[in-house]
Amino acid sequence: MKQLKFMILPSNARVVGNTTVEFTTDKTSFSLVAKNVSNYTVLAFGDHRPPSGVKPPGVFLKIRNDINEDKGAFIIDGGDLVYSGTVEQWAALLKVWKWNKPIFVAPGNHEYQGDGISIFHRIFGPSNYAFSLGGYRYIIINDVEDNYGLNNETFKWIDGQMKLANESGQRPVLVLHAPPVDPRSNGHHSMNPKDGKRLLTMMKAYNAFGIFSHIHIYWYGEEDGVQMLITGGGGAPLYAPPDQGGFYHYVRLTMEANGTISVKPMKVQP
Repeated sequence: MKQLKFMILPSNARVVGNTTVEFTTDKTSFSLVAKNVSNYTVLAFGDHRPPSGVKPPGVFLKIRNDINEDKGAFIIDGGDLVYSGTVEQWAALLKVWKWNKPIFVAPGNHEYQGDGISIFHRIFGPSNYAFSLGGYRYIIINDVEDNYGLNNETFKWIDGQMKLANESGQRPVLVLHAPPVDPRSNGHHSMNPKDGKRLLTMMKAYNAFGIFSHIHIYWYGEEDGVQMLITGGGGAPLYAPPDQGGFYHYVRLTMEANGTISVKPMKVQP
């Protein structure tokens, strides 16, 4: 069972399928603790909404199948799950939302509007949260509100999470839908410039790694000394030709014990 590989569970816990743990307790507190693991794999992708309407893209279903067949501790989804957040769109997505690993989702701008906001929270819980596994602390953040920015309270929370990672000997990994900057020469599909610059400065100070989507391409590199991955080829219409990252894909991230993260895009044919 995958949970037994990565988690220390209560003695009376029962593992159901691949992603569910059931247990009861009469104590006032309990804990689910991650094991001290290293050199594991994370699978990341994003932007698998349709160009319009309800039906999830066929290439998204192929990516889902490939991810389920791949080996990894968990999945990161950068958002834009449905087109406009309606109940009908969510219902169509949930019919094919079949994963054999835990999945952690950052909200995208397409689903996080109108009734879609309430539906998102009902399915996935809070939109800002964090957890640790091995030598890394994963910090998932909602940056699609407030003009693609972050308020001072959220910046304070992010700083506290990265300090916690630093004090624990962990490398921070930030997951947001919109990247702090658009790496394309004439691109403007990112956070608002003021908040994006502030976030990049914080990430550089803590040697944080960033996982983003929003731009429908694959891109991996550095911006102002910050390692960044953009994985936006999950099924939505692509923004560039293949030689400029415009191909459908997911990404294998090898999280090494020394803080090095190896990045490998896995192309998927439509």
